Amino acid sequence: REKARESRKRKRARIAEGEVPVRRRLEDQKTSSVRIVLDMDFDEKMNDKEVKSMCSQVMRCYSVNKQAEKRVSLHISKLHGRGKERFDTAMKDHAKWSADHITFDDCEYIDKFNKEELVYLSADSDNMIETLDPTKVYVVGGIVDKNRYPKLTLEKAEKQGIAHGQLPIGKYIQMSTRKVMTVNQIFEMLVKFVEVEDWKTAFMDSIPQRKFTDDDKAKESAEQPDDESE
Repeated sequence: REKARESRKRKRARIAEGEVPVRRRLEDQKTSSVRIVLDMDFDEKMNDKEVKSMCSQVMRCYSVNKQAEKRVSLHISKLHGRGKERFDTAMKDHAKWSADHITFDDCEYIDKFNKEELVYLSADSDNMIETLDPTKVYVVGGIVDKNRYPKLTLEKAEKQGIAHGQLPIGKYIQMSTRKVMTVNQIFEMLVKFVEVEDWKTAFMDSIPQRKFTDDDKAKESAEQPDDESE
């Protein structure tokens, strides 16, 4: 069963990389009112390798939204610098990406959405997000930082005077490592929650197995039917 789960995750990764075609048609998808922003205003805080990785994660988010049973409104905020250069050169096909699944904004999210609607997701926030409010806009920091900038997103939210909160990961699962996820993993959690409205399912389906404690791995295995297959 664990091999089957890992196989599915590898398949999702291959789909995200474009190796396996996405078969879900637009007309087969439902549309949610949830809005998610990837804040790309951290170009100067990453090295070239990290910028490249961040751009690849944006592509994976787009693929996740295309595959989703219920797509969200995905916005890429303030793409500039080396990130924009990479999209304009090595990833220039992004110009053909469906506007139903992603939009690119030159401006920052705070200049596009009402300040009262914005909620910045940060693992350092003391506020726990219990559900996704369709009247809010959830902002995810678009940075690969290897923990070099603690409280970066929290401090940005506080400086801008917008709400902030963290996903309730620790409430539902125990992790063997610090609760640091890639941007595409966070996005996949959010999209999965929109589909199933259950945080534990969203986390278990999106977080790599190596980050779970042995207890959570055992619980997940016990909850799976014996006839599970790919």
